[in-house]
Amino acid sequence: MNTFGSPLKGAIDQGRFQFLYQLPIARFPYFFGNLIVVQIIRGLSHVALLAVVCYFIYRVTKSAKIGLLIFVLFFSWMQNSLGTYSLVTSYVFSFHLSLISIFLAFIIFEKYSMNPTAKGGFLIAALTFYGISAYESYLFFSCINSVY
Repeated sequence: MNTFGSPLKGAIDQGRFQFLYQLPIARFPYFFGNLIVVQIIRGLSHVALLAVVCYFIYRVTKSAKIGLLIFVLFFSWMQNSLGTYSLVTSYVFSFHLSLISIFLAFIIFEKYSMNPTAKGGFLIAALTFYGISAYESYLFFSCINSVY
């Protein structure tokens, strides 16, 4: 299947309903037709993901030192080499967005768990649905969920 083909065709051909909304998101950085813009979006995606992950770790552990450790480990983990393949560096925007939504769902859940509201519950449900509907993120979510 051509990655830049029709989202509906991709959803039908591969049987993955999430292609209806993920393929347009995956194509977003290339919409501008400029490699510099793609690299800027890639960099901003890394920064946004790293900020959310570090904030999540800080909220869970209440330690800025562990957040700094995660910062260093993040940059050592995200490299591509001949023997490894990192989804974070291979996909420009869509994988970052799904991981960010998972971590934001955890952060919002922690915030609203003491004082639940319908707005908080809906936001958690929407972020979690989007985050785990990406099949690349589902395994990561399962690992986090089994530990957390």
